[in-house]
Amino acid sequence: MRRIFLLPLLAAAFVFSVSAAWGAAPTEPPASLACLDINGGTGFSWDGTTLTGSITLSAPACKQGVYTLYVLDQAGDTTPLTSAQGTPVGAGDVIMFSLLVSDQDGTVCVYATSSIGGRVFDVGAPDGQQCLVVDTTGSSGGTPFH
Repeated sequence: MRRIFLLPLLAAAFVFSVSAAWGAAPTEPPASLACLDINGGTGFSWDGTTLTGSITLSAPACKQGVYTLYVLDQAGDTTPLTSAQGTPVGAGDVIMFSLLVSDQDGTVCVYATSSIGGRVFDVGAPDGQQCLVVDTTGSSGGTPFH
């Protein structure tokens, strides 16, 4: 009888430990997945309607990789105004974004993620910040992502 009780308990513990590890915060991707390592991002500009910019990767984009740019109303927000997937260009280590963004105050905050199968491997934003502030003056897009 003890074995019958112990087996479901062990199975539940295993499922919990796997789900907890899967949901953990992203860290730098392993070297074998350099195609998911966001190591730069500059040139973000916004004219009040269309936001454009790019991120760079440590290696050409993974075939299964999904690269997403999120736009927040301001730093500290948790619900994006919008998001869009980017397109690899050139040698494949640059991901371009272009998306329509509407915001009342003329300032938004952007960050990028790289993922495979829904698992986020890297988050790109300026060092020590949640996101990069971009405004309609075009003066804020030069800070690199890491």
